[in-house]
Amino acid sequence: MELTNIMGETTDAARLDGDLRAELAAATTYEQALLHVEGPQLRNLFEKNRKSHAARAVTLGQMIRRRGTTPSQTAGLWSAFAILAERTAANIGEHALIQALHQGEKLLTSRYRAHREELDEAMAPAFESHVLEPQMTCQRRLAEVLPS
Repeated sequence: MELTNIMGETTDAARLDGDLRAELAAATTYEQALLHVEGPQLRNLFEKNRKSHAARAVTLGQMIRRRGTTPSQTAGLWSAFAILAERTAANIGEHALIQALHQGEKLLTSRYRAHREELDEAMAPAFESHVLEPQMTCQRRLAEVLPS
């Protein structure tokens, strides 16, 4: 459910809750992806990204609670990526799986950059350092192992 103010505008809490659902879905996606990779380097990278997304979900939940709202408990945006990642890994292989995950990371980075600009001035710096920057790190990690 999207929270809006009296003018019909989306609130910071609603934006953050959407971000939280995306992080929950991303963490789940990496859990599924881990079932389909063998090499220790790739497993380590996927686990780092899974933990990063899970940590951001906790942070976003705290930010939402500070605004007097109850955070979501279920996944969102990345649900389609979770399904794609699982099918891709089972049918195509690790390279396509990495590409699908990287695409999801790019979408989240774009989303967070836009949200950073929309947040109030008091919240924006914390969002940038605790959400956007770790997200960009996850995206970079995958970019480094993308097949050429």
